[in-house]
Amino acid sequence: MDGFVIQSQHAEASAESGSRNITWLAIAESEADALELVPGSNRTIIERGMHVLEEARARGVPTGGAMILE
Repeated sequence: MDGFVIQSQHAEASAESGSRNITWLAIAESEADALELVPGSNRTIIERGMHVLEEARARGVPTGGAMILE
């Protein structure tokens, strides 16, 4: 298992707003698995490592899960 910080884009409700980025914290076996946990488009892993895994566990992210990082 490894921890990942992932950024994804999400379309806004109004056309003039464009899109917004959301940052996620995930725990997964691989980069591919981590990206599948996160909705949205243009998903990018921006950080990875044991320190991220420890933070994710401390915040209550389940193994094989993701949550929005505020």
